[in-house]
Amino acid sequence: MITIRTAEVTDIEAIRIIAELNLKANTDEAQLERLMNRVYSHESLERAVESTSSMMIVAVTNNQVIGICNFGAPILDECEDIREIHRLFVHPDYTRQGVGTEFIYSIEDEIDIEACTQAIIVYVDPVDRPRLNFYLVNDFNHEATEDKDGMWYMEKPL
Repeated sequence: MITIRTAEVTDIEAIRIIAELNLKANTDEAQLERLMNRVYSHESLERAVESTSSMMIVAVTNNQVIGICNFGAPILDECEDIREIHRLFVHPDYTRQGVGTEFIYSIEDEIDIEACTQAIIVYVDPVDRPRLNFYLVNDFNHEATEDKDGMWYMEKPL
């Protein structure tokens, strides 16, 4: 059974491991090291876990963190009616078992409270076909006019 809950500081090492395992597939060694030292450093993740402007949630089974998801207001925009998935990673041993979809359901449940939220968005590298297909299967649409820096803008209307 998979449980989705708010991330805690004690989850940070597991979050780092899951992020690194996912990033290795599409990231060269130098870029991976920079990401792990900056974006996925203990200090950076501690700020993300404790943030009041975004929410970090984890998927847990048998007391083990098997996935992470961070979402909130778009980082570079002040859109009150949109929530952006900043990162969503599942441990490779648990892919294709519904963990990512459970994260999407949890986001929808959380933002349902925020009546003015109209969509969930995410930017996806179109070369990453498994990730792209995951969002398409979960009712996200590609909105080409919003693409940025080679990344596809995917939107799920609520």
